[in-house]
Amino acid sequence: MIIKNNNQVKTNIGSGINKNFDRININTNKITDTITIETNSYLKLYIKNNNFFNSILCKKTDTLLINIKKTSTSLSFINRKLKRYDSIPLNNLYKTNLKHIILKHNKLFNFFFQVNKSSNKFIPKKNIIKSNLNRFKELDSLEYNKLRIKKKILNKLYKNNLISNINHVYHTSQVDFNYFRSLIRSYKFSLDNFYLKKIMNLYFNSELIFDDPFISYGYMNIFITDIVLIEDNSKVNIDYQKAYKLLPSLLKGENLKLFREFCLHQIAKSDNNLANYYFNKYKDSYNDTLFIKIYANKYLINEKRKALASNKVELVDSDSKNLTLNEVIKKYKDKTIYIDFWASWCNPCRNEMSKSKALINEFKNKDVVFIYISIDSDKNEWINASEEEKIEGNNNFLAINYPSSSFYKKLELQTIPRYLIYSKGKLVNENAPRPSSEKTKKLLNFYLN
Repeated sequence: MIIKNNNQVKTNIGSGINKNFDRININTNKITDTITIETNSYLKLYIKNNNFFNSILCKKTDTLLINIKKTSTSLSFINRKLKRYDSIPLNNLYKTNLKHIILKHNKLFNFFFQVNKSSNKFIPKKNIIKSNLNRFKELDSLEYNKLRIKKKILNKLYKNNLISNINHVYHTSQVDFNYFRSLIRSYKFSLDNFYLKKIMNLYFNSELIFDDPFISYGYMNIFITDIVLIEDNSKVNIDYQKAYKLLPSLLKGENLKLFREFCLHQIAKSDNNLANYYFNKYKDSYNDTLFIKIYANKYLINEKRKALASNKVELVDSDSKNLTLNEVIKKYKDKTIYIDFWASWCNPCRNEMSKSKALINEFKNKDVVFIYISIDSDKNEWINASEEEKIEGNNNFLAINYPSSSFYKKLELQTIPRYLIYSKGKLVNENAPRPSSEKTKKLLNFYLN
């Protein structure tokens, strides 16, 4: 990926979540930049700045040129040309070929659903659905015909060299996913096993869910929230522990294993204790050494297991060396220390990084040390964000027993960014101002003197 950015417009380049639960999140404002991204197959990138938001599909070996100007941004490939329908929305083409089906579908849909005028959402008429199950299945028949015709259109475009392979794969993926969602919705509102059997036959038995290069995460999340946890109403606080336990009632074999791995990733992001507990349960059932190794390294399971028993602030550095905050403070006991608690996903934290670098430069010949402690649950996301923010040196750490240590509880360190100042080995300011504040310079100079 080659970036030209003469006006140094701050731009974010991101992606969805891949099968290893990693995502791309790059911020750049360099005049020129070259970034290499590893991918096994296809990748959908999102490019966003103040004057532009768009996505583009990339494949292995592609070289993408991003030309960022003050009022516009253009995307192009150096190694290949876009084909006619690579950049044209396909909705109008679909509608032209689906007119008859859409009319029948809308009429039938209105019989079973009504519009909530305040929220503009469709509300199912559940009593009518349950008393007209056969007629309700006609909706599914129309949805399936839409799927079939859309795939015919896509195959014809590809055969006539009007759409590239990657866009053909992507749009086919979208069509399959939309039909999957319609089956999920129909099951939710009717509780008719007809739809559940169809989901299993079309998506699980063919392994379509797991092979999809774009939407595997979406398939799994919807199946868990709307089928496995059908009795739970919350879409915000999803109970992945409960899902882990309930999955055997619906799935078996490799499908069950892959969905349990999905739940493990979600649990690890929210609770260290539970991640360790469910990881042990997984290891009792499966002997997938590759997944066990990737997962343990990604979430530092072994390190966190030991750290949870400690009241100290346990840290790990980029070389995987373990140490405590007390050891870091002791190392710089004769200096003033400015500690920055942050995370890769925290935009306010990352917005302060450029100001933090300016502070480092201003105090480089003085006895001030800048320490960065990330509370990320995912080691890879911390490392990637550190590289993007150019956090260099030996004072960049990942907290591995946040928030269980009594230190965090005593300081009520629940939100970030959060800044602390130590002077001569003692905590002298537990709510220090941000790097962008003029007060920060004054405080650091005060403690120096």
